[in-house]
Amino acid sequence: MVLALLILFLAIANVSAEDTTGNLTVASDVLVVDEVISLDDNIYHITNETFNDYIADGEIADDDMIYEFEGDFEELGVLYISGNNITVKGSDANFVDTVFYVIGDDNTLVDINMEVFTTFKDNENSAIYVDGDNTLIDNLNLYYFVPANVEAYGIQVSGTQRQKNNNFQLRNSLVYFEGHNYYSDNIYDYGIFLFMADNAIIFNNTLQASLPLRNVSWDLSPSIPSIYRDFVLNIGVFGCDYLNFTGNNVITSVNEIGRASYPTLDAFYIEKSNNCIIENNSMYTEDFVTPKDIDNYLYGIDIYGNLTNLTVNGNLLIVNTTGGTYAHGTAYPVQLTGPLSEVYITKNTVLSYSNGPNIGIYSQNTAGSTNLVIERNFLSITGLAGSHEWALVSGIEAQDTNDRITNNIIEVHSIDEVSEDTNLYGISYRQSTDGEHSFNVVNNTVFSNGYYAVAALDAQNSNFEGNTLYTDNDEAVGKNSLKIFDEDASSYSSDNNKVKSIWDYLADEYNTQDGGEDFEYETPSNVNNRTNEADASSIVPGENNNPSPNSNPLLPKSDNDPEPSTPSILVPDVADGDPVVGPVNPTIVPDSPDGDPTYVKPTINYEDYDGNNKKYTPQQDSKSDSSTSSDDKIERQYEDWDGNGKVANATHTNSDGETDSDSEFTLQDLLRSYVTSNTAGGSSPTNSYNGYVRANNTQDNSPSVAGDEGVLGQSESSVDTSSASSVGQ
Repeated sequence: MVLALLILFLAIANVSAEDTTGNLTVASDVLVVDEVISLDDNIYHITNETFNDYIADGEIADDDMIYEFEGDFEELGVLYISGNNITVKGSDANFVDTVFYVIGDDNTLVDINMEVFTTFKDNENSAIYVDGDNTLIDNLNLYYFVPANVEAYGIQVSGTQRQKNNNFQLRNSLVYFEGHNYYSDNIYDYGIFLFMADNAIIFNNTLQASLPLRNVSWDLSPSIPSIYRDFVLNIGVFGCDYLNFTGNNVITSVNEIGRASYPTLDAFYIEKSNNCIIENNSMYTEDFVTPKDIDNYLYGIDIYGNLTNLTVNGNLLIVNTTGGTYAHGTAYPVQLTGPLSEVYITKNTVLSYSNGPNIGIYSQNTAGSTNLVIERNFLSITGLAGSHEWALVSGIEAQDTNDRITNNIIEVHSIDEVSEDTNLYGISYRQSTDGEHSFNVVNNTVFSNGYYAVAALDAQNSNFEGNTLYTDNDEAVGKNSLKIFDEDASSYSSDNNKVKSIWDYLADEYNTQDGGEDFEYETPSNVNNRTNEADASSIVPGENNNPSPNSNPLLPKSDNDPEPSTPSILVPDVADGDPVVGPVNPTIVPDSPDGDPTYVKPTINYEDYDGNNKKYTPQQDSKSDSSTSSDDKIERQYEDWDGNGKVANATHTNSDGETDSDSEFTLQDLLRSYVTSNTAGGSSPTNSYNGYVRANNTQDNSPSVAGDEGVLGQSESSVDTSSASSVGQ
């Protein structure tokens, strides 16, 4: 009541005696009050008709305003957000070849839909370029189809060593980035690029990239950040302290086979970034373009040098490929290169399949000291293991200075036969690097058809204890599960490292047998007084002229058998239930899930492969300083293709004389099986994807930008690029 009287008093006081004639109030005073209480004073409604009324020379400049776009905005070039505390809203708008440059601070882009088909040099070749601090991008839908052999970034956030960008956030968004940088050096295609940007939060997004395999520029000058060795990345992070990367779906796939030595693709690359968290994400990396017996080099998370206090926790990490050959190629869900300290890799689910060498977590101290904690992860790794040290299949390969590896469950398999000298291990230090190597490897469980749970070339001041290998390999059962290659090594301790039969594990875990001590037989009771009246008197043991049916009596018989001598049977269609009628033939295949005729996948002829025998010939667009029109989109020619990226009517024979059609390898099915399951670890469940993916976090568990307490300072060591080397990258 007091507030109402006060408002009434102020309204009356604003009407002077000069403005009153008798009992009448001047109308202009009322209009002034209407303007004061208007709710739309801070909103600009932008349409194609009103665009120039509020935006001059492409500049969104008025502080503290909401620019609400409605309609389609095509080929407007770069829109510069130069003011501060501006919200650009586009829930009823679509931006085509229209991009954003964020200059001011405290700005927000929300509900933005973008389609980009060209590149913009004035926008640092980015769909969204962020220079200002405290920028929030929420509910963005960005589709960027990059022309061939031009530089492009989906979202680029940039600072400098002296003045870092601060507090960038990307939330609840979908970014699809398709790059076609097939062979041009010094040209980069990155989906997301964070450069010198501290306290960034990337939360609950789907980040999908389709990219070619590229060579790695190892001869890059040491003065240039190492991240620029990679010409293609889905996500690149350099010099970004306190990054929080949480609850995202990251999908990275190969769209073109490699044309150079060591054809490589990284999904997530992070370097020189301290106190960071990568947690509760689902990351899928796949290459079904590279054929078997051709090497490729894939990395899920690539952690590179000069980095302190990083946590990789509760993620689902999957790398699958048809590529790889003996002792060449990689499909590593996690790769680490020193110097690194206080790195924690915990509670992750790590799955990988390749036709070459394969390692779930691969770490090396070639360029500097590495100190890791790897605990409570589940790893399932399959590849081609052999006697050569590079023909290695291992859950964890630790070429490190000091590691603690405890309580992991690891499953490893080789696609070829295994002997005692086959490099198939749960945990290993198999490929030599300089310096001392100290390990604490305790209470790990390994499932394998190999001979050892743990193997190391040497070890100083190390402890190997309680590591158990479960195997169906009778030759290994009962032996020591630890192998130390250096017979003179003595400065390590070991205890209770055993090899047990897989059947013992099943008995202990599931109580599948009791030894017969407690076995009691009970005669089954006759229910409902049923009797068996079958007459078997005509069956004579030992004679082969006993009566027999002319078709399988357990399958329903067709009503229209053409001839009794060649009876037909109904083959149930497992997928949709429709029967397939045909003569008895072991080669009958049920039809496909949608009822269409069965499609037999053609095999491939890669003999004398030179990298150019594919029918895929993208048009090459030249790069210019100005934006190209939206008509200059990627065009492709497909000749004699079967729709799955394979050349039809061809065969490929492996070293064993088997064709691809003989192989039981079905990676597409395997991947679908993986991605139709929810995230196995962490608290942020994500939906499976089928083409495009949207995360479905129902709670906004906004992560903290603060790092762990008591962290070490940044390492003063620098990467010695001249000596850096690894099997893959």
